[in-house]
Amino acid sequence: MRKRKILAILIIVFVSISPALAGDDEGDENRLAMFSISLLSPNTLEARNQWAVLMQKQLPKIGIDVYLHESTGWGNIDPRTWNYPLIDFDYIPTYAEGGYDILSVGWNWEMDFNPTGHYDTGCWISSENYYQYSNPFYDGKLNDYLTSYNPDERDQFAYELQAILYEDLPAISILYESSLFLIDNGISGIVPLLHKVRCDHSENWNNSLSTDLIYCNKNELNSYNAFQLEKENFAISNQNFDHLWAQCVYGSLYKRNLLDYRWEPSIAKNATIIPHYYDSKYIRNVSIFVDIDPEAKFSNGDPVLAEDIKYSYDLHFSTSAHSTYGNLLTKYFSSNDSIVVIDSDTVRFDFRYMYNFPFSLLSYSLIDKSTVEPIVSIYGYEVLKEAPFSVNASDSLVTSCGPFKLDSYNVTENKIVLTKNEYWFGSAQKLNNITFLSVPNRDEAFSMLVEGEVDILDVTYDYLYSEVVNPPDFELSYKVILCDSLSHQEMGINMRHPMIGTGELTPVGTADAGKYLRKAISHIIPRQKIIDECLEGLGIPGVTPIPHGCVGFDESLDPYAYALELAIEYTEKAGFILCPPLSTSTILLLPFLVSLVYISILKWKKR
Repeated sequence: MRKRKILAILIIVFVSISPALAGDDEGDENRLAMFSISLLSPNTLEARNQWAVLMQKQLPKIGIDVYLHESTGWGNIDPRTWNYPLIDFDYIPTYAEGGYDILSVGWNWEMDFNPTGHYDTGCWISSENYYQYSNPFYDGKLNDYLTSYNPDERDQFAYELQAILYEDLPAISILYESSLFLIDNGISGIVPLLHKVRCDHSENWNNSLSTDLIYCNKNELNSYNAFQLEKENFAISNQNFDHLWAQCVYGSLYKRNLLDYRWEPSIAKNATIIPHYYDSKYIRNVSIFVDIDPEAKFSNGDPVLAEDIKYSYDLHFSTSAHSTYGNLLTKYFSSNDSIVVIDSDTVRFDFRYMYNFPFSLLSYSLIDKSTVEPIVSIYGYEVLKEAPFSVNASDSLVTSCGPFKLDSYNVTENKIVLTKNEYWFGSAQKLNNITFLSVPNRDEAFSMLVEGEVDILDVTYDYLYSEVVNPPDFELSYKVILCDSLSHQEMGINMRHPMIGTGELTPVGTADAGKYLRKAISHIIPRQKIIDECLEGLGIPGVTPIPHGCVGFDESLDPYAYALELAIEYTEKAGFILCPPLSTSTILLLPFLVSLVYISILKWKKR
């Protein structure tokens, strides 16, 4: 009977360890599992599920077993993460307890990066810090970042924030997504990222074969003037077609520059920031005095005056004018009375509290008060919903101070034609006309580009490399341009998890042990393989949650390299001892080895 028990034990041991020791398809490198976690991911992106499945194979290489990968809808993810109901726990627990362990998710950002609520202490219940990350040093640097209006100083604080997140890894960045523009070989002067966020300098666009340019977009026209345009970050997510023509027509006090994307004067000549100190240390709010460039004129020849700035912002504030900017403005200004005309050339903006990118709020579209106010007084604010060149509105609502002006607006054909503004005071426009055309069918749009009927295909078509770089055997007549998307994909870590978060249940039992495990995980992410195989190359390896292309992105930080040996070192620093991997051939010999052991036991007993 004792012999049978010994044999049974040996068989049980063999059966239990063989799955953990069995190698995968990439080198038989799996180790005996130290603990198990579950992966959670939204089912809204097939590529994300692909790399989540890939990570199921990677994690066992450092002894972390994936008990379950749940790919599900937001309705199931929401109560496990940022809307955890706080019933059984006063924090977000592990997946097994109703929360999560690791969440694969993506985020879209604006160029002016604002991480408020994502990683600061105490924000997880009401905001996006579902990681439950808390670092007082990070909190202090975030406050410095959010209250600095000096660009160089602000960037330095941004670098320090990235360095902290790079070290602590509450969010393990996988990749930064990219998208494709297709541009005729004769087109130049376009800055891809500024173009994507609808903030490019259209006066620099050029066509070596013509003085005209035809721009193709898959979406329809929806907004007729500047007061119904989506703000910049919505232009990324909703791909607002109307921003394309509006960036050419409407001038603004400030605009992003072409080099580092910081804000620089456009219609403004200069600005002076006056901080208001409520005690000896802290700035509570600021006032900005803006001087208008005396050379700035509207497309009807009228000079741009302070009263035009004031009236434009009054419309942006007004709910009756249907402006999409109103809610954002009231966040930073008490009312439209916060914008004050000092004299004909100077306007003062009184902020209700400090904002580290104040000039972004001075980038909104400007109109000529003398032409718009009379129309609004006759027809009411509803006239702002009328298409240009309609009976009531004429073209007055789009009389602005940008490099181009409206020539025609065809609602039926979803087509807009712009012509150069002869009163534009900046660098001379290189084009006489720009046509924006809606062509919803991707194949039709591509054919039009190949045949030379259009010059640019927008990123909204979501082309892949395989669709546009393998045409019939002839030299490409267009350029394929990779553009940052200001979005990233990550593995969000539950920082209250006792292993990969707090580290309290690791053999070492410290917070550093949890960080070592997160570093180990980051070092076994095959980022370039994911980009090449899951996204057809449309991305770059991720470094931190701050995406490439954001103002203040730290180019000096390198992505965590794929390094299995280094990952194992970090795992062992957390106190775990990883058994050497056993190959499949070795595992197949285990029954024979068990038999030898059993025979040896029998012989030993006979003695």
